Amino acid sequence: IHLRVDVRFSAASVSSPLELWATDGTPTNTAPVAALPANPLEYSLFATRDRLIVLAMDGVFAFDGVSSAPLVIPFPGLVIDRFRARLAGERLVFQVRSTVPQSWELWSSDGTAAGTTPISAPFRRTNDTIGARLTPIGSRYVLSIQIDANSTLRTWITDGTAQGTRPLFDGSVSPVEEEPDGPNRNVANGLGWVRMWHPVFGAEPYVIDLDSSVEPLSRGCGGIGREAELFASLGPAPQ
Repeated sequence: IHLRVDVRFSAASVSSPLELWATDGTPTNTAPVAALPANPLEYSLFATRDRLIVLAMDGVFAFDGVSSAPLVIPFPGLVIDRFRARLAGERLVFQVRSTVPQSWELWSSDGTAAGTTPISAPFRRTNDTIGARLTPIGSRYVLSIQIDANSTLRTWITDGTAQGTRPLFDGSVSPVEEEPDGPNRNVANGLGWVRMWHPVFGAEPYVIDLDSSVEPLSRGCGGIGREAELFASLGPAPQ
């Protein structure tokens, strides 16, 4: 299986189970590759350089291009939001309903069982219709707009690992569905430029150091309900 050349899609008929198919755009090379579990009947497909990751509401299925049978990673008792998953480099970032009522977590997968793990604390989604607004920026990062435990709307960034998942700032980047004039995110030389809404000045450009790491040093001081937070930028994130 050449994941970077062929197009993969799922198909079903009344006389056969749901199947993964591949095509290079010609009838001769359009054929089934492997059977998929019959339930649920809908999947989202994501291709990295080495694997095809098939996301369902109750599990992750990964094809390595060698075996016709996928690696099955079940999520018993949890619900995966397969509609808003995004690729961050060679990892797939997606939302999973947490065991905490009305909460979600960010997970990521590299197509292996050991590499499929939660990467964030539970959070509330900004809206049940649009989820946490997972927005790719560059080829290796995903922005996530969440409501944290303190009911603060905040933008996070992740590279698909727990170590590379951190808050950036309060407020939210303009999501894809609110950009009728085209994307307002660009990346160059390790920096990201995004459009955000300022409470006074409206839409303003912001710059993100994508490779920096941020660690909380102190809760600071101040009156009740207005405690300060001190953060330090430590340069490139550990590899």
